[in-house]
Amino acid sequence: MDRSVERKLRHRKNRQKQKNRNLIKLIIFLFLLAIFIVMLINSFLFTVVTVDGDSMQRTLFDGDRLLVKKIGVNKDDINVDDLVYFKGNDNKYYLKRIVALPGDVVEIVNSRLIINGIEKTEDYTRGDATQAYDVNKWILKDDEFFVLGDNRYKKTSVDSRAFGPINIKSIQGKVIRKLK
Repeated sequence: MDRSVERKLRHRKNRQKQKNRNLIKLIIFLFLLAIFIVMLINSFLFTVVTVDGDSMQRTLFDGDRLLVKKIGVNKDDINVDDLVYFKGNDNKYYLKRIVALPGDVVEIVNSRLIINGIEKTEDYTRGDATQAYDVNKWILKDDEFFVLGDNRYKKTSVDSRAFGPINIKSIQGKVIRKLK
């Protein structure tokens, strides 16, 4: 075979090897970029939370998956009946319902939830199920929220009845939808 033809074939093979190497580098780069984007979204924008336990039953069940919005969650973005994901004083994460806002007065009288002197009617829990723990009245500060599980029989839900109001700083996100 002619040397020039051999050189051309070798050159073509080397170019093909270089193209293959470049393609592999691009695939690795895109894979790492995708992982970075997923981590960024999960850390700052949205996350998926799985319900663990039965404290939210009648609304949510053990194993349900929820999409939680993490960005833009502030005091003005949180309303009564919102479901929030937060870090407790014990460094565990919880998912509960907001039942009272900053400045509200919360009482539990005869297993009924009273907010600012008015009994709160809720269709997602049994009306007389909100049992008090050791304390039955709370006055919320400007940066505090009162949270309860929907399953409110005593010791079924660890919530504000047990650990008191939560601070806005502990709220990690707000549930925006249940995933299938």
